[in-house]
Amino acid sequence: MANVLATTKLEGMEKLSRKMFEMDELLRNVGRETAKEQGEMLADRIRANIPTGPTGNLRRSVVVKTMPGGWPVIVGIDRRIAPHAHLVEYGTSDRRYPKSKALAIGDEKRAWVGPMPAKPFFRPALDGSRDKVLSNMESDIKKAIER
Repeated sequence: MANVLATTKLEGMEKLSRKMFEMDELLRNVGRETAKEQGEMLADRIRANIPTGPTGNLRRSVVVKTMPGGWPVIVGIDRRIAPHAHLVEYGTSDRRYPKSKALAIGDEKRAWVGPMPAKPFFRPALDGSRDKVLSNMESDIKKAIER
């Protein structure tokens, strides 16, 4: 049998490469935008769950941070504003102090404060928002691809 030599010519690789690069940039930008939007939505839900306190520090402490490059987006508590956030979220057991460190409450000094029941605000907001956040991000990315 005779040897057959086949040649192939591929056209449009430059255009395909340019389109792939544009799509990559588009997805990065859309991903950053939608992540920031969904982070803000989650932060709003967390704030809505926070029990009202005398200072409002706990509500003010919910922050949305974007890392350099725009990804990832982090929703959390700024502990410089509300160092007590974990105590509210998880509650406490009986709190007793040595008499020398008794707390002044009103006119009396008490060495026993008692337990504080948990008032979860962060985890319920996270659990209740997870599916919505993911579906919104998926929808935004699909819309960007279809354009």
